[in-house]
Parts: sequence; structure tokens; C-alpha cells
Amino acid sequence: MNNSHRIQSLDALRGIAVLGIFLMNILWFGMPEQAVEDLRVRGEFSGPNYWSWWIIDVFFHGTMRGMFSLLFGASAVLILEQYTKKSGADNAAELYFRRLIVLFVFGLVNTYILLWPGDILYTYALAGMFIFAFYRMPAKRLLIMAGIVMVLFSIKQSWSRQKPVRLKAAADAAWAIDTTVTPLTSLQQADIETWNSFEHEHSAEHKRAVDNDQITFTHSDFWTFFFYSASISYYVETEFIYNFFFLDAFSFMLIGIALYRTGVLTGKRTKRFYVLLSMCGYAIGFPIYYLATSAKVNYGFDAYLIALHQPLVLEQFGRLGLTLGNIGLLSLLFQLPFSSWLVTLLQPVGRLAFTNYLMQSIIGLFLFSGFAFGLFNKLQRYELYYVVAAIWVFQLVFSHVWLKFFAIGPFEWLWRSATHGKWQRFERAH
Repeated sequence: MNNSHRIQSLDALRGIAVLGIFLMNILWFGMPEQAVEDLRVRGEFSGPNYWSWWIIDVFFHGTMRGMFSLLFGASAVLILEQYTKKSGADNAAELYFRRLIVLFVFGLVNTYILLWPGDILYTYALAGMFIFAFYRMPAKRLLIMAGIVMVLFSIKQSWSRQKPVRLKAAADAAWAIDTTVTPLTSLQQADIETWNSFEHEHSAEHKRAVDNDQITFTHSDFWTFFFYSASISYYVETEFIYNFFFLDAFSFMLIGIALYRTGVLTGKRTKRFYVLLSMCGYAIGFPIYYLATSAKVNYGFDAYLIALHQPLVLEQFGRLGLTLGNIGLLSLLFQLPFSSWLVTLLQPVGRLAFTNYLMQSIIGLFLFSGFAFGLFNKLQRYELYYVVAAIWVFQLVFSHVWLKFFAIGPFEWLWRSATHGKWQRFERAH
């Protein structure tokens, strides 16, 4: 495999990741938030809705984002190497951070203009700034650091999952007091009220009411939807990033740098290596995700029962396992003689990954918002994947056609031009 094909393979992986991300994002574009994760809200316990939920939750939940994060880490090293070669180390650092600041702004545009609260660019810009301090580390140290971050992250998530158990224990202790002998203190009364509030907020009835509000806002005019979406985005870009997105992206980017350094992401390893990587990744990932998904069904999506019977949150390791399994399988396929067509098919999508990602937000905004086509909450869960298939076909065709005439995607061009402070070449060289 020559160097050109290795870069094409990296682009092909990126193409799969950006297309795959839409498998998850389409649910948040097309369905109310509570219904996405909780089958009780719509009563989706049978038929194609149930099975599509199972398939996505076990096989794809977060794995495409995981691949995208790994590849972002690898791309950071590639870009820094290119900048350093052309401009020297000091200028390379300046350009790198300027590039991330521009990405940060694009994230704000995606969130507050394209009205997509699930934007990942904002998080990637922040995490990308932090990985700069570590990108020169040897691969082994990067993997150790990422492992430590993931363990701490898992402990943090496990502690958060146990919140209903702690609330219920405090309420039970208050209920056990004989109030005819000893009146409840204000703290004990608060414990009972807090538990009752938690139960109400996590009930199917309350979630349906929350979703009904979201349906109303989404089908409203632009400004009504804007202010509703902005309130969600504010939470996502503050508390949720602190609790989840940042550590998730940061740890995967570190692993991505290590995998790039060791040739895993660029197809330099042997077929035997990729077979073992795939087998080991799936052997770790599938059981963890299967047990986590089964628990949701077996315990009726009850947060208290899930926390009681599955106290540890191991999904981060399961997601890493599935992501590595996918990379191993795809990298193996890319090395086989008959699969060159697959690399050729997907490579343009990866070259235009930034454009294709933002295009998905634009399409989602116009397809589902009330001031455009208004399809929000109009399609069944499984029907949303027909939309995904259609957009995949469109983006495959668009990417191939665009690159026949232009050297770079439209949003890539804007990103690069803003980074360098001058207009970059747009047309293909002839």
C-alpha cells in the first residue's frame, strides 16, 4: 500500500464516520428529545421502531462519533506537521490555534444559526486546544493518559448514575421515622420532596409533556424556535460539555494521535493486526453495549432500577471497543484487492467531511423545522432511516461531483481562508 493510498484510506474512514454520525443525529433532528432515549414515551416496544432502536443502540450508539474523534486527533498531528514543515514550529502553533478558533466560531454558527444543539465542532475546538500540549508524546504515554482520563470519566459517570439510589435512600430513611414520636426535620422533608420530584421528572407522563412542549416550539416560527433551541444549546455548551462531551472527545483524540503514530489509522499494519484489533474490539464492546441496552428494557427505563442493578458505567470502554473493532474491520477491507472501489467511493466524502457535516445540519433544519417542511415528529423512528439513506446517496454523489470541479469543499475553503487570513485556492489545478 503506497502513501497515497494510505491517505485515501484515512479519508475513507473519515467519510464513513461523517455519514455514520447522521445515524444518531437524525433521531434528534426528527424526534422529541425524551422519545429518542426512552421507548415508554411513544410505546415503541415492538415492531420496526423497537428493532431499529435496538440495532442503533447496540451497534452504533456513539461509535461513529468515536471514530470521528479519533480521526480528529490524527488530523491535528497531520496539520501540525504540515504547518511546521511550511512555516516553522512557532508559526505552526499560531496557525493551529487560529484554525481551532475558527472552528469554534463555526460551532457557534451550527448551534445558534443552523439551530443544531447537538453540534460537535464547539467541543472539538476546545478539546483540540488541549491536545496540543500532548501531541508530541510517544504513543504509549498517550494511550496511558487516555486510559486514565477514561477511568476517571467512568467513575464520574458512575457516581452520577447513582444519584437516584442516593436520593431514594435518603427518602426511605425519612419515611422510616415515626413522625408521631419525632417530627421530620426540614432536611428530611426536603429529602422526600427531592425524591418525589425526581420520580415525577423521570416518569413517562412527564417526559411526554416535555416532548409536547418541544413539538410545539419546533413547529413554531423561526424566532420562537431559535430561543427554545438556544436555551438547550446553552446547557449543552456549558454543563453537558463539562460532564460528558469534553472528556469524551479529549480521551478519544489522544488515542487517535497514538493510533496515527503507530500506523493503525493509515493502513500500515498487517492484515493479521487488523483482524485481531477487530476481534478484540468487538469482544469488549458488544457485551458492554448489549448489557447496557438490555438493562434499559429489562428495568423499564427506570433510572433508579438501572442504577441499582448496573452501578458501573462502562459504556465509554464499550464504545472504544466497538470503534476500534470498526476501524480494524474497515482497515482490513481497505487492504483487500477487491475493495479499492470502496475507498474510491468514500474518500471524497471524507475530503469534504466538514462540508458534509454542516450540510447535514442545514438539511435537518429545513426538513424538520416548522418554518420549513415541518417533518419533526411526523415520521416513525424507523422511517427516519429512509431519510438517512437518501441523504447518504446525495452526499456521496455531491462529494464526487464537487471534487471534479473544485480542489476543496466550500466550508473547508472558508475554514482554511479564515485561518490563513487570505483567500485560498478553490479551483482544481489543471
